[in-house]
Amino acid sequence: MARRWSIKFNYGCCFSLILLFWPDCLIYKPIGRFYYLNSKFLYQFCTAINHFNDWFVYVYILFKKIRDMKRIVLISAVLVFAFIHIAAQPPAGGFDPANMPKNGVITGKVFDSGTGLPIEYATLALYRMKDSSLVTGSITDNKGEFTLNELPYGMYYLEVGFLGYEKFRLNRILITPQKQIVDVGKINISPSSVNLDAVEVVAENNRVEYKIDKKVITLSQDMTSSGGTVAQALENTPSIEVDIEGNVTLRGSSNYKVLIDGKPSVIQGSEALQQIPASSVQSVEIITNPSAKYDPDGDAGIINIVMKKQKQRGFNGIINASAGTREKYSADFLLNFKQKKTNFFIGGEVSDNAFHQNGNNEQHIIGHDTTYYRLSEREGLFKRSGYSLKAGADYYIDNKNTITLQGSIGKRNFERNFFSRFHKYNIPTGDELYYTEDNQGPHENNYYNLSLDYRKEFDNPMHELKASV
Repeated sequence: MARRWSIKFNYGCCFSLILLFWPDCLIYKPIGRFYYLNSKFLYQFCTAINHFNDWFVYVYILFKKIRDMKRIVLISAVLVFAFIHIAAQPPAGGFDPANMPKNGVITGKVFDSGTGLPIEYATLALYRMKDSSLVTGSITDNKGEFTLNELPYGMYYLEVGFLGYEKFRLNRILITPQKQIVDVGKINISPSSVNLDAVEVVAENNRVEYKIDKKVITLSQDMTSSGGTVAQALENTPSIEVDIEGNVTLRGSSNYKVLIDGKPSVIQGSEALQQIPASSVQSVEIITNPSAKYDPDGDAGIINIVMKKQKQRGFNGIINASAGTREKYSADFLLNFKQKKTNFFIGGEVSDNAFHQNGNNEQHIIGHDTTYYRLSEREGLFKRSGYSLKAGADYYIDNKNTITLQGSIGKRNFERNFFSRFHKYNIPTGDELYYTEDNQGPHENNYYNLSLDYRKEFDNPMHELKASV
């Protein structure tokens, strides 16, 4: 019995020793014949158990460390959040401008530094010295006085301004519980000024200006007429009528005199107005009741064309060109070279304008017992073309006396070509008549002009003396 117990005891002890100290048991202490036959299997089994035990201990330690780390991170986050929350709270009893009593008052007066008079409606703006934030504002009364009320304690600066005056700034205005009312006293502001080199006031004349003895039409400001002739520019002028062919009448009459710069034109009537380009004309004077100096006997009036003249010193000029549909072309130029006492000028113009006409006409004449009919059809054109060249010089004796020598040469062409068909008949007799009409009228005119003029101006701009040769 004792031996059997000993075997069992050895068996249990050996099993326990194998689990805990199996390498030593197998190598140094044989355990008997029952277990000796399976020693290799037990060795492998115990080796696996040992590895598993090592791995389990490693994992357990790792998870324990992770758990401890999570606790540390969580505790740290809670502490940081609590610290931030506590730091964001204003300290009990600390300084907060919004909570300060608004017992401060600032008073003062604003005056003109030059005249010493109070300035009414001057604007005032009060800013906090720390961050330049606007606190309040106001304006002065009729005595120049102002008051800013309900101001919290602190350091401020005041800005004073008014239209036409320089801005004034008063720094370091301190309001404390011991000094709640601050009187800044008398504030003087100065008018602002800007120095200019020169001021030029430019005004434009009206297109039509009525004077005592004439009407003046300013063409230099009429951009719509710059590409046409003087006749076209005068179409909408009172007392002037222009028909479809460009013929100009003054108060219903074609018997008028045309002057250019106060001197008689070599071409008279509508032909002169149709040939002069409007772009080279400064103004047109229409004199319906001319005085004796114009020798107006038998004339319905006078149309005086004032040409453009350059007044700037040095070399300058004007060039114009225009083109229109159905064969309308024109160009002109004027060049000047002016010095202190002399002025040299040269100018010219060329034009070629065609006017096409097509039309039908029907007339009925009702008699006692017969009605007459006249039907007509007309087509054709008329052309005006030409050129001119002028040159001259002015000599300025002084500011009011001028001598001018100038000459001009030119050529004008007028061509008329119309063809008409007519049909006449009457009812009830039925008599009929057919006929045609061919109207052609070419005309050519060459001219030249040379003149010497003297002009004296007086203090009264309405008076002047002219002499021409």
